[in-house]
Amino acid sequence: MKNQDFWGSEFIDDGNFGAIKEVFSSLKYLPLDLVLYVADQSYLGQIWLRDKEHIENLILSIQANGFENPGLIDFDNTSVRLTDGNHRLVAAQHLGLQYFPIELRQVDEIKVRSVRLYNFFQKILESQWQDQN
Repeated sequence: MKNQDFWGSEFIDDGNFGAIKEVFSSLKYLPLDLVLYVADQSYLGQIWLRDKEHIENLILSIQANGFENPGLIDFDNTSVRLTDGNHRLVAAQHLGLQYFPIELRQVDEIKVRSVRLYNFFQKILESQWQDQN
């Protein structure tokens, strides 16, 4: 199936985003607005309220050292989403930055769900451990 990219050029949609991956694999930064678009907006709204001290520390770290790690943007055949870097994204937004460092990854949806489930249970275990100490 033929499609058109952002610049009007035709490319073949091979069902696995091969053309998109080839074009975007060299990207190291995206405009902050684009990253905000693929982030979970409800989660971003909670981060500042819940983790304000952590965000303030990230702001200081980014000002002093820049970004230590890029945000991870994962895509599959149906979606594109920021899967890691939400706190850094909020800090970048507060700093008024125009660009955000990213790493783009093509993923299998089953792996994404497994990682989310693992992270969820890890947070539960960490909170229980903190409550006990």
